[in-house]
Amino acid sequence: MLARAISKSTLAIIGTVSMACLPSCSDKPDSPESAPIRIGAVLPLSGPSARYGKWIQEGLELARAEVNRAGGIHGRHLEIIYEDDQAQPKTAASATQKLIQVNKVKVIFGSWASSCVLAQAPIVEQSGVVLMAEAISPKIREAGDYVFRIQPDARYYLAKLVPFAFDKLKARTVCILYVNNDFGVDQADVFATRFEELGGRVLAKEGYMPERPDFRAALTKVRAARPDIVFLAGYAEIGTILNQAKELGLNVQFLGSVPTENPHIVQ
Repeated sequence: MLARAISKSTLAIIGTVSMACLPSCSDKPDSPESAPIRIGAVLPLSGPSARYGKWIQEGLELARAEVNRAGGIHGRHLEIIYEDDQAQPKTAASATQKLIQVNKVKVIFGSWASSCVLAQAPIVEQSGVVLMAEAISPKIREAGDYVFRIQPDARYYLAKLVPFAFDKLKARTVCILYVNNDFGVDQADVFATRFEELGGRVLAKEGYMPERPDFRAALTKVRAARPDIVFLAGYAEIGTILNQAKELGLNVQFLGSVPTENPHIVQ
């Protein structure tokens, strides 16, 4: 279902961007008109965030198949070259360099992680390659003229979530746990600021690295603070956090940011 939703939005983007760069999308300037149009995709296809990357890949593949079933783009077959960045900025930058210098693509989808996109941005700016970012950090807005975020700004969701927590849940105190990267830090700061503007109190803010699977120390601090709610700004590791919170007897309402759409977190 999520892949199909990604496909529908991606289909129009693929067509529009590919048409814009039609004369130069193939890997050789003098390639025949029948040569395939190749675009790149940099996604987390392995590691802790792989599920998100694979969903995007499934959406891209659905869209690619639809384009090709309809005859391609001006009769030219569409191909997608995938690179796995494992949601690591350095790897994303290397993958972007490879797609541009070796594969000669003019359009790249991804990455999914905001820190990765911000690492890719200077590379595409220098080369003039269009980057269609799946990430949602507000910093992407200013990342460059060739960088386009194709999802809503992460702060948009908090503009709805914070009033919901304060007005509907009647929460007056919060603890915040966040992944220590561009996405998590911004989400934590914005949630805290807006919650306090409404009259709430932030009892604790704890950052973490997702590759460390033990969150009990931070959760113990949360339990001692006894907040009304806990806001989680993270990825698939939220499932582990929820399990460990239950083990510690932490009986509190948890709220999540955008990546909690992942159904495997609840499972």
